[in-house]
Amino acid sequence: MTTQEKLKRLAQLHNKRAVSIAAGLAPNTFHGILRKNRVNLSARTAAALARTFGVDLTWLLDERAGWPPRRVETGDRDRGPEPIAA
Repeated sequence: MTTQEKLKRLAQLHNKRAVSIAAGLAPNTFHGILRKNRVNLSARTAAALARTFGVDLTWLLDERAGWPPRRVETGDRDRGPEPIAA
């Protein structure tokens, strides 16, 4: 499962603008990432999105890893954006 496919599934229950803001990105950034055919995320953006969705960064970037996502407990995350509520 590609990183973009994972992001699209994670985004199904969330407002894309809210995801961008929660991740500390420009308001339309996440929507733009989902619209592209190929995702080439910076390490900072990938980490921010993983934290925002509460998923493991390695799982998000590993295209051999499928669904469901590997969740990360709040205490296990580095400091960064708070996860968004479903």
